[in-house]
Amino acid sequence: MDETPRPLRVPTERIEALIRTGDQLIVGRLHAEPGKRLKDEMNHISTRFIAITDARVYDAAGLELLYKTDFLLLANDHIVSVTPRQSVTSGRAPWTEAPPE
Repeated sequence: MDETPRPLRVPTERIEALIRTGDQLIVGRLHAEPGKRLKDEMNHISTRFIAITDARVYDAAGLELLYKTDFLLLANDHIVSVTPRQSVTSGRAPWTEAPPE
């Protein structure tokens, strides 16, 4: 039985995004396969969770910061919408602050 070791890190493309769930707004970096559209990544049948790094988790209104974390896995079936950060053109909520470097 050939058990080829899997790489510890899989190359990904990081996408700054606002992710809305039923009761939270998450601002962070989504990780997707390089060259793959975000829509395709979200619709992939075997991808049940999506990795988010440098995440800031807010209440549903996006006004109160609940917590920050370096990494979280979010179940795809909890995602209501995803907006690339570069698509946001205005707003005054706290999530408009620059993301951590």
